[in-house]
Amino acid sequence: MKFEKIVQRHGYDIVFSSFLKDVYYELVKYFKNEEIVFEALFNTKIVSVENVYDYMKDNDLLEDYDTLVTDSDMKRSSGVCQSIPEIIYNPQTNTYNVVNVKRSVAVVNLDLSRTHSKATLIHELCHLIKSYYNEYTIEGNILISHSGLIESHYELSFDGTKVTKKLIKEIGVGLEEGLTSVDEEEITRSIVDSEYTSSGYGVVNSVARNLLKIPDIRDIIINAQIYHDKSEIYDKLGIEDYISLEELANKLYELNLEMFSQAFEPEKMTETAERIKEILRTEYVPLKSKMESNFKRS
Repeated sequence: MKFEKIVQRHGYDIVFSSFLKDVYYELVKYFKNEEIVFEALFNTKIVSVENVYDYMKDNDLLEDYDTLVTDSDMKRSSGVCQSIPEIIYNPQTNTYNVVNVKRSVAVVNLDLSRTHSKATLIHELCHLIKSYYNEYTIEGNILISHSGLIESHYELSFDGTKVTKKLIKEIGVGLEEGLTSVDEEEITRSIVDSEYTSSGYGVVNSVARNLLKIPDIRDIIINAQIYHDKSEIYDKLGIEDYISLEELANKLYELNLEMFSQAFEPEKMTETAERIKEILRTEYVPLKSKMESNFKRS
């Protein structure tokens, strides 16, 4: 039995294995690809930690990039799916190659008696499944990393001793996090609590759910997330409008994180909430209508 190989590989205890088995088969059903689900879980250790940031730092899983998710966000995080590629440089051919990938799924104080803790694990496993296949590609000196609809570009350089990476572009973060929060909700409702609602994603969750309301779009999105090919999304929704949606969702996600960090500053929190509402009214609603129209005509 495939799943038992995952348990044996990582030495998970009986209680955790029982829950993980339910999650495993729900992931297979949800993403419709057991091979990727199995390989991802077989090759990635799930751990319970006291602090995500400290765990990653202590295990060489932390990298310093100017991303939407800051170190402060990570220190507040209840879980993470992290992946670090090992890259070598060949001076004779002037080429870079990924020779190994180090992955981990970490959940803060994983407690299977708590719905939120189970849901956090499910959320991070969804990220894992949607990043695993062909996660890294290299074009010249550019490393391209995929995680669902997220695409990150890094400039590679070799200093004579080691390969270093510099983030130069990152797209799709807000929309992918919104969609993953929807995955989290639906899988958790199926196997844990039928009334479960995710927290912390707010507006990008709503953007994702509105996108999924478009007829027949769900399978197209899942295929794009799993196989990292957005061509069918571009075809159905219009490439320019879809790219605009990604940019807008990034902006909303960043503001949502900012608002979350202002929990003890109510005036600032209110101001940020108003900015979000204005963007939704003036930018998002017209774009949503246009994309729905694009799909109907395709």
